[in-house]
Amino acid sequence: MNTTGVFSQSRSSCFDSRTAISSMKVSSPISNCTAPSHPVEDKLLQEVQTFMLASHLFWALWSIVQGQVSSIPFGYMEYAAVRMDHYFEDKAKLRVDHINKRKSEAITDEM
Repeated sequence: MNTTGVFSQSRSSCFDSRTAISSMKVSSPISNCTAPSHPVEDKLLQEVQTFMLASHLFWALWSIVQGQVSSIPFGYMEYAAVRMDHYFEDKAKLRVDHINKRKSEAITDEM
């Protein structure tokens, strides 16, 4: 079964969308002000990103098992590979975000 390109959709917007949505400010229509960032937003985004990693691993493992036991003609192994690629991409972004946040907190603490 030829599955080339089926699962290779661009994902750059997925991670960026989660970041953008979590960082949206609530605007007041009366005063045109934006609400300040809240630490809970940052914590929530970090939890979402962490559980996305778990989701990628789950679906990769599910696909590997299905590739062995299912009689349905589908590119299970290719899907597992794509999910693992997503896992490693998101993990790297999460690690970079975490390192940058720690650096900015250290700089702020020094001031």
